[in-house]
Amino acid sequence: MSIQVLYQSLSIAKEPRFRLQDGGLFIELDSPMPVATALSVHAGEHSLQGKVRRVREGAGAGMLVVPVETTKLPRWLLGLGAEVGPHVEFEPEPAPPPPPVVEAKAEPVVEAKAEPVVEAKAEPVVEAKAEPVDAAPSKQTPAEATAAGEDDDESSDKPKAGEKKTAAKTTKKKKARR
Repeated sequence: MSIQVLYQSLSIAKEPRFRLQDGGLFIELDSPMPVATALSVHAGEHSLQGKVRRVREGAGAGMLVVPVETTKLPRWLLGLGAEVGPHVEFEPEPAPPPPPVVEAKAEPVVEAKAEPVVEAKAEPVVEAKAEPVDAAPSKQTPAEATAAGEDDDESSDKPKAGEKKTAAKTTKKKKARR
């Protein structure tokens, strides 16, 4: 890959020979720029803002351009295939980019609408009246007592098993005639 040297946005050298040495970029030119001249060096999408630190004239003429922003050279210069000389330091490896943060999409908030309060009306309480119970214990089973209750409507004079005939039972019920 080649470089291009610019002075005030004007190209002064396209694809010159260069090497990395003494903390900068030595660019071989027949007519180097004066010391302290601000230059920019471009290679593809990368650029280096620098200034001329030293000039060599005669055989092997050129200029040493050092970075203005840092004391170390950017790592992208290594990818240009230039010869690396003594006293050259590069910026540390860039930290790997952090993993992309995936933000959870917030679900839309749905507000619950309050329903109107309906007051319930109290139902009237109906109390069941207990029917009088005979004081004497019965010797009938519950099934016999139920059957006896049904038979009372069609009462007969015959006493049931285990029952004594009482005065109330001896009176016959008369059926109404039609």
